[in-house]
Amino acid sequence: MHIQRTRSIAAPPTTVIALLHDLNEIARWAPAQIQIEVGEPSGDAVPLAANIPLGPLGQRRFEGEAHLLADGLRCVATSPIALDLRWAVTEQGAHSLVTASAEADLEPMLGPVARAVPDALIDRVVGQQLDTSLDALEQSVPQAL
Repeated sequence: MHIQRTRSIAAPPTTVIALLHDLNEIARWAPAQIQIEVGEPSGDAVPLAANIPLGPLGQRRFEGEAHLLADGLRCVATSPIALDLRWAVTEQGAHSLVTASAEADLEPMLGPVARAVPDALIDRVVGQQLDTSLDALEQSVPQAL
């Protein structure tokens, strides 16, 4: 399932991308309730682990890696579910347009029950996390300028 949120941030793309690329400061813009562990870089990937509350689905630990991209950041979790998170930044006049998106497959974690989870519930829970992340990223910009 694909979930996407977009936000205009009053800062140039280079500033927003620099915030996204500073993984040691990821807690500044990740939702407060998410605990993140950043590992040592290996090639073009940085190992990440995150404990993420998923509303009625409970708290889950995700393990994967981050990839610094020219236009933002991509985080791919491989355990316990396939989760692909992406923050893409484009220029919008003097501002940045930031698109946060998630691709999720719940079946590895929930088995056949995953088919019974309403898409609207997944969109609401994951969408809230993306919105919270975009809010925190926007609030971090003045500190980075």
